[in-house]
Amino acid sequence: MKERWIVSGTMPERAIERLQKAGICVFEAKKVEKKQILFCINKKDLEKAFAIYPNMCYNSSRESVYTFTRVGAQSEREKKIRTHRLVGCALGIAIFFLTVTAFSPVVFAIDVVGTNVYQREIVEILETERVKRFAPYPSGKEEILTAKILSLPSVEFCSVQKRGGVVRVEVRLNAFSTSERETGDMVAPKSGVVVNGVALGGTLLKRTGERIEAGESLVGEYFITAEETKVPVTVVAKVKLLCVDRFDGETEESAIAQAILGVESARGDLFSIETEQVGAHWTATASYTLIVKKNM
Repeated sequence: MKERWIVSGTMPERAIERLQKAGICVFEAKKVEKKQILFCINKKDLEKAFAIYPNMCYNSSRESVYTFTRVGAQSEREKKIRTHRLVGCALGIAIFFLTVTAFSPVVFAIDVVGTNVYQREIVEILETERVKRFAPYPSGKEEILTAKILSLPSVEFCSVQKRGGVVRVEVRLNAFSTSERETGDMVAPKSGVVVNGVALGGTLLKRTGERIEAGESLVGEYFITAEETKVPVTVVAKVKLLCVDRFDGETEESAIAQAILGVESARGDLFSIETEQVGAHWTATASYTLIVKKNM
């Protein structure tokens, strides 16, 4: 049997995190207000929860920044209804993805693998043949695209394939290639918070936990000596960002599907989606990590 509770206070996520760290399983957590989260826990875990937050059980003299309100036990009927809704939602999303990926001619992402040296040039070549994101894929262009990419200096192998909604371009350079690495600062393609980063060449401009906006420099094309002199170098770095994007849909299922597609298009690693109904429409908030690399 599950019980539903509402935790209120500043950053209620921390209260949920504390319960989880204590080994208490938290289910169906959903933000209902800016400072309120609705969640479920098993009835057998209540004693543990009371030990961590006594004011969940009774009026305690111990001060707490969080207030807990019991909503009530979740009945078997409610659980069955919710299970049916989740199954329906999952089936809807699965059907949607089969439609837009396996059978759709639309390009949702372009994946260049094997080298970062000619990333910009390859994308420009694809665009000259009308291969773009969120545009219909012009079939029969693989041969001419391959020929153009092979004409780039030091490229000895190229393969262009469309798999579902993704165009995959595999490129290999000659082992004795003298092609120059990408120059300039490494910039953030998305707004987010820095999780971690490593720079083998260049200077990290943002520390862990700091926010960065899209287009801002993540790594500078220089390093600073002990005398505080800037020496130009080529950036060789990798930074992990935590990003949050919002997607709208006419139904909850379509909003979730848009969020998943958006994160995949950004080449992010999705780890949570929260939905909210706003009037007649739904909003899905996707949290995901994104790896930004340059010359690595």
